[in-house]
Amino acid sequence: MSSKGSKITKARRLTLSYKGPNIELISDQKIEKVHPPSNLLDTKNIKSGFWYELTDDNHNTLYQKSISNPIQTDVEVFSNEPEGSIMRQKLSQSEGTFSILIPDLPEAKTFSMFGNPIERNHP
Repeated sequence: MSSKGSKITKARRLTLSYKGPNIELISDQKIEKVHPPSNLLDTKNIKSGFWYELTDDNHNTLYQKSISNPIQTDVEVFSNEPEGSIMRQKLSQSEGTFSILIPDLPEAKTFSMFGNPIERNHP
């Protein structure tokens, strides 16, 4: 990984929107920011989770970062009863936006996101 341990000061803020399983890039903004170092993930053995990566023309991974699930498919619901608990409730339609910071590497040609499939049918 070429960016591991280096202080990258050029970055890009990608803003993405999602509706159900569809994700669309809505903004790509160049910014000055020290970016966290790359994570080197053993992607062949990952069974769950989310991450993104930048690759060059030869599909070499230049940068890789694990992240929390950026797509909200459920919400916390609080009981009206004093003894009640907090529960998770599935949304009937997942819709929103999120931003990701990536290093602005001149040799990077492809940005990819990976994660668990987004559920299409909700109860």
